[in-house]
Amino acid sequence: MIRSPLAGDHRLLPISLLLTAVLAALLALGAQSRRAFSIPLYARQTGQPCATCHTAFLELNPFGRRFKLGGYTLNGGDWTGPPFAVMLEAPTYTHTEAGQTGGAAPHFGPNNNFAFQQASLFTGGRFTDNLGAFIQGTYDGVARRFAWDNADIRFAKPINLDGHTLLGGVTTNNNPTVQDVWNTIPAWSFPYISSLLAPTPTAKTFIDQVYAQQLAGISAYGFLDDLFYLEFGGYRPLSNNTQKALGINPTGQSPISGVAPYWRVDWRRTRRHRRPCRHRA
Repeated sequence: MIRSPLAGDHRLLPISLLLTAVLAALLALGAQSRRAFSIPLYARQTGQPCATCHTAFLELNPFGRRFKLGGYTLNGGDWTGPPFAVMLEAPTYTHTEAGQTGGAAPHFGPNNNFAFQQASLFTGGRFTDNLGAFIQGTYDGVARRFAWDNADIRFAKPINLDGHTLLGGVTTNNNPTVQDVWNTIPAWSFPYISSLLAPTPTAKTFIDQVYAQQLAGISAYGFLDDLFYLEFGGYRPLSNNTQKALGINPTGQSPISGVAPYWRVDWRRTRRHRRPCRHRA
């Protein structure tokens, strides 16, 4: 629950209205940042609007899944400029019910903080007929440093198997679940954009972004007839020096030992492939 410090004081009504207007503007800016996740470099590459791949925020529809599984290589657009896109999370305002002793973060007060939260640069798309990528680098305006962010590099190729189509490939990435072809598990899940100055739960599962950008992984995958999906691979931790070189602060990490396996299996049933129901009287 968030309580207004202005409640019950009518003399401060103009200030309250001003704060309401500012917050409404921030929400509008936030909505624009969310739409930016459908990064325009892919729209320019394919010649398709963002809604062709996304029918809900971040989640991928069948067309979007095939684009991602195919290594981000689909063409169709006439863009000849550099393959870059930018996303801004700014300005942001964070209010918590209770102030945080010592400040919400270095250089910030205990409460009611404005911040230039993040600025991300995206690149990638098609490199060759079978090779493409999604690559993101982010400046953290709270920690005041630039670091690599989500990266997913893929080699993919469709194979015909006696009338069946297998879209197979290999992905190497730095964040378990960023390669998810439905964009519905931790790397892409709610809250899509959250404050870096608000307290967050300290307990979470390892797959829930605990090791994001601290690992390097590789996995092989196959999608048969748009129905059956199988992926299997593993991750190894990056050394502290490598993380520092990439802008990641390794302090306080609990690195995994050896190789951590990763897999996903999914079976999609459509009306065309459902068996007819039989009823008994």
